[in-house]
Amino acid sequence: MARPKGNALYSLYRGDDFVDVGTAEELATRHGIKESSIVHMSTPSYHRRKVGDRLLAYKLEEER
Repeated sequence: MARPKGNALYSLYRGDDFVDVGTAEELATRHGIKESSIVHMSTPSYHRRKVGDRLLAYKLEEER
């Protein structure tokens, strides 16, 4: 099943522990945070910050 453009999948991790996977909208709803926060958590600049055991998001490759 093809996803509409703009509905990329993200995986969430807390430290090295897997938390969840889904679209930014799905993850935001399930974890009580904004979609824009999920997208921001997947940026290289956010990943470079070394601040404890926080949530990190990784944008997954889309199938072609």
